[in-house]
Amino acid sequence: MIIALTGYMGSGKSSVGKILATLLSSDFVDLDSYIVEREGRSIPEIFEKDGEPAFRRIERDCLMEVLASGRDMVLALGGGAVMTPDCAEAIREHTTCFYLKGSVDTLMAHLSNSKGRPLLAGGPDREKITRMLELRSPVYENVCDHVINIDGLSVQLAARDIDMIINNTR
Repeated sequence: MIIALTGYMGSGKSSVGKILATLLSSDFVDLDSYIVEREGRSIPEIFEKDGEPAFRRIERDCLMEVLASGRDMVLALGGGAVMTPDCAEAIREHTTCFYLKGSVDTLMAHLSNSKGRPLLAGGPDREKITRMLELRSPVYENVCDHVINIDGLSVQLAARDIDMIINNTR
């Protein structure tokens, strides 16, 4: 079983994913880390040198490689991965997907000390996050099987909630 975590930047996909993988005794794969390792350069470098469209193609190719591995895992997706139609379709077909949904206030708090996020160059901006969430939230909700509201929830509790859902559906 592949458990995918989607959601906006700062929703805790990687942090929750690591804890969830431990709870499930499963492998953990962070798609962004996989991309960095495969490409030999950081995501900001890819954005700066090649642009967002090139990054999205790399992201799609890496996602397909990870899904084709056939192994059970917890997979933390990049915040924009499901915005690529091929990626959204693959996630729907090959994973059980959880959307870590947070309010703008929660995401702002989580992103306050964040670095290396090309789409938030200059730091988190409430207006930009609000606009991006308006675009992305319907896609996150369409792709996912379950929504986890992360407002006021620790990463440990979010992982436990997902674990409980998974164990009740097996």
